[in-house]
Amino acid sequence: MGWIKSAKSESLAKDAYDAIQAGRQIFVAKLNWPMMKLGFSGEVVDWSLMIEAIEQQGWALYNFAGATDKEGRPEAFCVFRRRHG
Repeated sequence: MGWIKSAKSESLAKDAYDAIQAGRQIFVAKLNWPMMKLGFSGEVVDWSLMIEAIEQQGWALYNFAGATDKEGRPEAFCVFRRRHG
């Protein structure tokens, strides 16, 4: 994994961990479009890795919405709920 992908995933994993330690039940993450991803169909690997890193902290993806930033690049808003049990 490239250092940027790794840094993004590690940062979100820490935020997700901190949210659990704070006793939160909901965690919302904004995922930016990767700089090196062209507009072709296919997996957005950065997003997959970031979602996986968050879920490894004890969250489950509950809802997902897409939008565009001010430059027209896609971004994702992911709502996670605590996984119990």
